[in-house]
Amino acid sequence: MLKLKTPGWVEKPIQPVNTLQIFITNRCNMRCKGCFYAHKLDNISDMSLEQYKTIVKSYAAYVKKIILLGGEPLLHKQIGDMIIENHKYNISTTIYTNGRNIEILKDLPNIPVEIRIGVFGNTLTEKPLSKIPSITHPVKIVFMLRKDNISELNNVALSAESRFNCQTLYLSSIRDISVTKDYWKDTEETINNEDYALLIQNFMKTEARKPIPSRRLGCAYGARLVL
Repeated sequence: MLKLKTPGWVEKPIQPVNTLQIFITNRCNMRCKGCFYAHKLDNISDMSLEQYKTIVKSYAAYVKKIILLGGEPLLHKQIGDMIIENHKYNISTTIYTNGRNIEILKDLPNIPVEIRIGVFGNTLTEKPLSKIPSITHPVKIVFMLRKDNISELNNVALSAESRFNCQTLYLSSIRDISVTKDYWKDTEETINNEDYALLIQNFMKTEARKPIPSRRLGCAYGARLVL
């Protein structure tokens, strides 16, 4: 995970937090290549608010953060009530979204929520940052790297900074587990571990002006670039 610090991006230490991920809908307004959840997407299935409340109550004593996922979680009509439910137990909320209907944030409860927008590039892919409306709500950008979008990395970082005033950038490698059934098995799109490490090193040298110590690249394939 990287944070913005003039003149560029630098590493951001991770503070571990007990976290629960809840997939609140199987509906999505996109069909992205390499989506790990593609095999479960449909146009009808939402988690009921009652079921959601039961889950949160069961885990409330053990977690400090809940990540709402899908599908596209912002399509769930009761997402506001879910945020309120989390807040009732002093649990923070993170929403992982593709950002296509990001304007709905203005209708959500006045409770702090972390927004992570997942993209595959800046302009050249099926899930570009350029298609997401600019908003005043703070967001974090998650760039999912694969072989055909490496050239977009620098532009994603620049756009995240200039259009969204983004202070946190996550870098990750797409792992198409819906196809491989194995997180560590590569597909033709996957950047291998050695090339991925080199790619991040070069990005940090040119954009962040701060190379990553090679001893700390062990999580290169994680959900985040953990430095």
